This record gives sequence, structure tokens and C-alpha cells, in this order.
Amino acid sequence: MKNFFQFDSACVNIHMFATFQDVWKKEELLWFYQDMQRAKCTLEKQNSSDPNYKNPSCLRWLHKKGTDARNRLEEKILKLLPDHEMTFAAYVEQYQPNMLHFDSDGGPFGATCIIPLLDYKGDTDQTLVFDYLCKDGETTKSTLEKLCKETEHGRPKFKHTQQYKLDHCGYNSIINATKLLGVFYYRQGDMAVFDKRLLHCSNNWNLTDPVREHKDFILIHTQAK
Repeated sequence: MKNFFQFDSACVNIHMFATFQDVWKKEELLWFYQDMQRAKCTLEKQNSSDPNYKNPSCLRWLHKKGTDARNRLEEKILKLLPDHEMTFAAYVEQYQPNMLHFDSDGGPFGATCIIPLLDYKGDTDQTLVFDYLCKDGETTKSTLEKLCKETEHGRPKFKHTQQYKLDHCGYNSIINATKLLGVFYYRQGDMAVFDKRLLHCSNNWNLTDPVREHKDFILIHTQAK
């Protein structure tokens, strides 16, 4: 069943997560994957000193405005999220799983979109999105320090660390005290969309698929119009 989540820029309830199922055709993803291989040979990687660079173990190649890839992405994304505009898009080659972080330290509402390029098995690769929204003035570091103090001596409310491979994250007390809004299972054709200010991480796919060297996907950020 398709889960088409309507992102309303005027919506008060901003804790949002959705999986858009079967919205990317295999031939579309094949074009982007082939374009990614071309980009790796012809384009410079994103500078890791960029403040938007949250994971230094990733290699990124940006989609600049006016390029064929950017135009194709915008055409599809703006149909799915008509009240949004794209502010960032990149091919990502990820070598280590993401730890707990925000994609935006507070600020206005916008979305993170994740588009797997290859046919990963849903039980090997996941992104977990938690019910904690970053407020203005907070950062990932300050939030994790605050939440750790609040949860380290409490009883766990959930069993997330038993259900998912999250040993790379640390902060088990935070993870097991915080409600999951949703889990995105990496399947070709699907796309994750969630508020970019929400706390999230990936599972440790180095353990669930130890043969693979990296994970390839498209990362997009938007803002509400």
C-alpha cells in the first residue's frame, strides 16, 4: 500500500515521516546510477568542511541547479511535495553507517528525502527516525549531551537497540527512551521523506551486509514555500 503523506507548509503538526512506495521507476534509477558514475569521474566531491556535511565517511557529488540530474529530480519531487522547493541534492556514497544526528539545527520546516539507487534488501539497510525535533539554538552535540543526562539512569521505554543493529550509535539510553516515528527500509523505487530537524540514524549495515563496501543513494533537502 502506498503511503502518500501530504506535507502542508502551514501544518502545525510538524513531526512527519513517510515512505513513498514505488514512486521511482527502475529505468529512472538506472539513469541516476549511471549519471552518478559519470559524476564521480568528472565532478569534484563536496567539501567536507561544508556545514551541511554531517557524515565525513560519505562521499558526495552535488546536483547543481540547471543540470540534467537536478532538473529530473525537481520535476519528480515537486509533484510529490508541491508545497516545497529543493535546496540541496547530491549523490551519496556512504562507507560507514550514520550515527544519531539532525539534518537541520532548528530553523524552518523542510524535508529530508532519501532515494536508494540500488536494490538493497529491506532487512539489511534502514534509516530510523525518532520523535525528537531539534529546536532553534540546539545542535546534535548539545542535544545528545542533554538527553543523555536525562535518560542514563531511567528505565528504558522501548527495545530499539534489541530490534535493530545500532551499536555504532552509542547513546543506548537515548535510543531506548525515544519513540520511533518510523523506519525506512531501503527498497529500490521507494523514497523516505521526513522533517529534516528530526533525530535520526541508520542501522549498522556493515554488520547486516558485511560484504558490501558502500551504500549508494540520492539525498535531498527541501524547504517549505
